[in-house]
Amino acid sequence: MFNPDPKQLRVVLVGIDQYAYAPAWRLDGPEADARRMAAWLMTQGVEPDQITMFLSPAGWQAPEMLQWADQCELKPERRRHATQEVIKRFVDIELPKASGEALLVYWGGHGLIDHQGVERYLVLADATEDQTYYVNLQQLLSVLKRSELSHLRRQVCIVDTCATPRDAIKTKLTLNDTNFTIGSLAHQAISQCILLAASDGLYAKNDSAARRGVFSHHLLNALANGPGRPGPEEFAAAFECALKDPALGEQRPRRWLIDTANDRQEHGWAAPADDPVADLLALVRTHIPDVTLARYERLYLRSLPNPTRAVQQGGAEDWLRHLHDVPVADTHRPPPLAEFAIRLAKETGATVLEDWAASACKPEQLVQLQLKLQDEGQRDTERTTLFIELDERAQKLCWWLSAAQPHFRTQPAVLTLAPARLHESFADALGTVLSEAHLRTGTECELWVGLILPSNLLAAGLEDVSIGVVLDGAYSDQSLHERYPLLLHWSQRAWSISAGLPSSPWGLAVKKIKERMAQGGGTLMYWLDHNHRKPEEVARLELIRGHSRLTCIGIDGQPANARPLDELVSGCLRQGIPCLLLIRQATSNTVDDVTKRAERDELGLSLGASPAADTPLVLRNLWAASTTDSILSGARLVWDLPSHLPSPVQLQPPFSGHQI
Repeated sequence: MFNPDPKQLRVVLVGIDQYAYAPAWRLDGPEADARRMAAWLMTQGVEPDQITMFLSPAGWQAPEMLQWADQCELKPERRRHATQEVIKRFVDIELPKASGEALLVYWGGHGLIDHQGVERYLVLADATEDQTYYVNLQQLLSVLKRSELSHLRRQVCIVDTCATPRDAIKTKLTLNDTNFTIGSLAHQAISQCILLAASDGLYAKNDSAARRGVFSHHLLNALANGPGRPGPEEFAAAFECALKDPALGEQRPRRWLIDTANDRQEHGWAAPADDPVADLLALVRTHIPDVTLARYERLYLRSLPNPTRAVQQGGAEDWLRHLHDVPVADTHRPPPLAEFAIRLAKETGATVLEDWAASACKPEQLVQLQLKLQDEGQRDTERTTLFIELDERAQKLCWWLSAAQPHFRTQPAVLTLAPARLHESFADALGTVLSEAHLRTGTECELWVGLILPSNLLAAGLEDVSIGVVLDGAYSDQSLHERYPLLLHWSQRAWSISAGLPSSPWGLAVKKIKERMAQGGGTLMYWLDHNHRKPEEVARLELIRGHSRLTCIGIDGQPANARPLDELVSGCLRQGIPCLLLIRQATSNTVDDVTKRAERDELGLSLGASPAADTPLVLRNLWAASTTDSILSGARLVWDLPSHLPSPVQLQPPFSGHQI
């Protein structure tokens, strides 16, 4: 199949540790893996001049990497940046001029797939939020089969990246394709052996402490113990050998063979077909990509036979693996992993998970599970709200838990903040507060967060403060409103309503619609634009009408003068309007009017179809599915539904007991 002469091999190595987007995207491993691959190839007779290595610009500035490149005599022209312009020029212009008979491509870094699992995106080092540059793997493979590269007729492509669904990434991405020059298909037969570290919808593990990708590590070990020839057959054999390690089971590495001579494609999977954890993860990430870590954790704990034996640190894969492995003494009880799937299906409406669970249970076990969930559904779902209040000077943070059940409630506790670095000190305090809150609530209820803020902090972006979490074995930053259903409350309005006193002559109108709120009912959207400056007109038009739906006020666009916006916010709340406030960030104002109207309609339908009390959940889900340019991408939520406020009988607020 392949001439083992190493002199005929052309090598392209890509390892990206650092990205232009943010430090949180950093990976410790791909650069070192690319270097180890180069070192192994050189032991097999491949010359440094046959290797072109692409790293991030910062990677080539590291003394360790420069010293290694000098020692192995990798010339400066072979040291490239893994950026869109550089890689496009290399593939389109330089690679066709390279001599040889075979090609090896190795790529390590971040990767995504589209929601259909068809396209794989390999993210480039110069990717930012507004321009997420990437290489489309399918397009790259097509380019490598064009006539200009027909002499490189035996090709191996190794991809050690995640195959995370794009919609599962909470970070807003604006994908920007590299768009290689395709050209005409080669007349000569070309074979491609593609080795993928993870199947569609799954993560590829990276061991940051050891600075290596788990898949690359096992593959290189297998190569080192093999016959020592860098050819397709040898790489395929090493791949099969690496699969024997159980550490790779849950990411299900994939082998993909393409032979243009026989018009043939073959697909191979790493994990055995009876690996239920990998199957369930793939289903969830494909069909419900916006499942948050908090929901994984909550349903994991509820599905455990003994929640006190829960895994303390980990992510979705660790928790599901534990559910699969935990022993169950009662044979009539359904498998905990199937219980997790059913619970998630009930909450999301994903029938594909119900079908999966049915195949994983005995009929009598499934009946027992349905009866258990039915019994739970007949009881009121406990929801605990973590209230966090800041004083006007942002010097103190007061927090407490509010719940219907007394044993979940806590008395106020106060922490000190640093106003000069508000976001940093607020993030530090959140770590303590959330830990205490979860310790109190355990698995018996769902935690919501309510931020009670003075008017000068309503638009401070505190709901966007990042919380450090462990997501699928890797550290990840999530914003506060990504992880929890979150509500903003204007402190004066919140305590006025909570005390049950009308704040203005419009209090009677507020009282009138409180009954509708208590009965549920959806939401009627009413938008303010720059021409509406009088909240009294809105109150007359909307609150006194006889409609049965709760009225929300959406403010789209930020006026040039910030003061009128503050007046609108304060005015609406003072007039007793339960206010959903949407502020589109001016920095990403690129949506045309037609798209904007369509998104407004979608928003109104989504909110109108759900009980008003669920508005925070609905908005969070819409936000998770939005793009950078969506009107929801910069959304803020200000809500004062009585059911979302603490009871004044329960405790006396320390900061904002005054009336307006």
